[in-house]
Amino acid sequence: MPGSRTSLGKLSRHTLLLTAILLPALAGIGPARAEDAPKQLMLDQPTGAVTEKCQPVPDGAAQSQLPLRQSFADNFNGDSLDNDVWTNHYQGHDYTVENRTLAPNSEQQIYVDRRFMDAGIDPFVLKDGILHIMANKTPEAYLGKFKGLRYTSGLITTRNTFYQAFGYFEIRARMTRGHAYWPAFWMMRQRADWPPEIDIFETGGDKPESVDMTTHWRQDGRGKHVSTHCNVQVPGNDKEFHTYGVLWTKERMVYYIDRKPIGQFITPPGLDSADRPMYLLANLAVQKTANDKTPTPASLDIDWIAAYRF
Repeated sequence: MPGSRTSLGKLSRHTLLLTAILLPALAGIGPARAEDAPKQLMLDQPTGAVTEKCQPVPDGAAQSQLPLRQSFADNFNGDSLDNDVWTNHYQGHDYTVENRTLAPNSEQQIYVDRRFMDAGIDPFVLKDGILHIMANKTPEAYLGKFKGLRYTSGLITTRNTFYQAFGYFEIRARMTRGHAYWPAFWMMRQRADWPPEIDIFETGGDKPESVDMTTHWRQDGRGKHVSTHCNVQVPGNDKEFHTYGVLWTKERMVYYIDRKPIGQFITPPGLDSADRPMYLLANLAVQKTANDKTPTPASLDIDWIAAYRF
């Protein structure tokens, strides 16, 4: 499917490098109250040597402060999702089931909005400055229309409104816990070719504290698919909010938890050009292993999504 992870299958789980980084100090921070994304940031940027594969940023590593200014933000302070900003399906027609799931991943959810097929199912609940993307069982009356997809859930993308190459991209979120859930915050190009893809976080609902941060590209910008990622342990992230971010520069990419740099690598071919911007996506998927142990309803909770320029 053009402009989506259809080609991905589940390849983000089969990466070139798994770097386990334990961050016990992060447990318990990130209060549940809603906040607004800051208009400006001073971000710690590693300055030491970097390799092609994601490697941990050690404590005490040389860093410089990078000033950033906000280029995009939604703090979800309204009563409903802003449809002038967010699109709720992948590239293509909004009325087809095929553009509202990723069949090659064998996902079991359909991404709906309250207008889709006049079903009136709204997976987006805004309350007290938090967006809750809700997953639930598909009503029996719509199983046929939804082509047997057993769960409804939500996807938000800026595909029609916001793109950016280079900068810092961040979400403040509380993860989903529950068997077979697969929340993610990621970036794609509008062009149909895949990769590249930048996954700022992916995690499974069985162990939401195990967070994958992955980047995909083509070797030499045109060859076979390659990828690298760091796996980060964030205890209690289904109970507390944390920020998850990526700094994307021409020279290096750095992953962050709570604005602490935790992994970095050389910016790969195809992602080292300012003329190839990407858009933002956040979603709550349901994997094919969903069964009676999969709790409903379930929620991915988002305080803000923001982007910054140098």
